[in-house]
Amino acid sequence: MQTKSNNQVLLIGVLIGVLVLAFIFDLLIKLLMNGDAILGGTDSFLIWLFPLMQLLLMVGGVGVVWLMVARGGYSRLTSIIYLVVGLFILYCSSVLYILPVPESVYVVFDYLSPGSFLYQASSVAAAVGVFSLAMWKPAESHAGMEAQAVQPDHENEMEEEGADPASSSTI
Repeated sequence: MQTKSNNQVLLIGVLIGVLVLAFIFDLLIKLLMNGDAILGGTDSFLIWLFPLMQLLLMVGGVGVVWLMVARGGYSRLTSIIYLVVGLFILYCSSVLYILPVPESVYVVFDYLSPGSFLYQASSVAAAVGVFSLAMWKPAESHAGMEAQAVQPDHENEMEEEGADPASSSTI
């Protein structure tokens, strides 16, 4: 039981880590783009950094799927958390666009827009949530398996004791 709860905490922590990593990537890209806008032109470092960040983010998403499959000790609650957090971030900008909110909240649009890393990481989280809900199987209890292994088959007992199974059967 302890291992299952440790796996759940680990998977939730990995979700938070991937989302924070995506947010840091967004901040770094914005910072570098603002620096390029001030200096004029595009730095070649930014051109090489953007695909590298994209690759690292997708490796993180594949790592989350691998961790879920390899550990196997996750629950439906973990899958639902992945799905809800992913969908919340995906649809947050749409809801903010529709609702009348103060202009100071519109700063969030920069980080939740469809081109941002956080938006892509949340879509990975939602997809992992759907995948893990579809593939989730309840863990079989070890006590039930042990009880089946301990119960001997009645016919095997009779054969071991030397009784003739044909003579003891009723017609």
